[in-house]
Amino acid sequence: MAGNVEEWCRDRLDVNDIHGRYHRIRGGSWFDSTEDIRISRRSQHPVDDGIATLGFRCVLPSTEQKSTKVATDMASWLHDEMQNQFDSARYSVSESFIAHADFDTKLDEIVLNNTGYPRTFERELISVLQEVNAERMASDHSSKNIPFEASSVNRDMILRMWRLYLEIHFEHGDKSVFEKLGLFKESVRENINAITMQNGR
Repeated sequence: MAGNVEEWCRDRLDVNDIHGRYHRIRGGSWFDSTEDIRISRRSQHPVDDGIATLGFRCVLPSTEQKSTKVATDMASWLHDEMQNQFDSARYSVSESFIAHADFDTKLDEIVLNNTGYPRTFERELISVLQEVNAERMASDHSSKNIPFEASSVNRDMILRMWRLYLEIHFEHGDKSVFEKLGLFKESVRENINAITMQNGR
């Protein structure tokens, strides 16, 4: 992989760059000397700037299994796209590039553009999560889980639910939204601990 273009990596070089404005660059390109094309060479580059000597690094984390399902891969990719776009929107608000009043409108656009569904559809996803959690509590009286209020469901949880729903949406394109929500409910039952974990960890 070394020698054609520098490799833009997903992780940040500077851990203090909380907004992810700069990402790690590995190796060198056709423009560099032999010494500089080593993979061990590190630098960083702004995420919103492209140059002719920069590409990206294709890797699969060792903790994940490679998917053979197009629906799963599509849903995963859209999840990451939405996460990045939400983070960018938050950063724009924090830097006053866009007004706080426009933030919800921006989120509406991100959801519609990436999913094809209006953002109000998230209420259906949250409702399913609340139903599944209520079932879990009813079946386990010793459970310390508390009911989910819509206001307590954070953006990370919603994005994880979108990922599950979109996988079903792509895999079962011939089914109605009602049928897809039924399949989504089954998926939430199987993955509720992963959905409700804090900060995605």
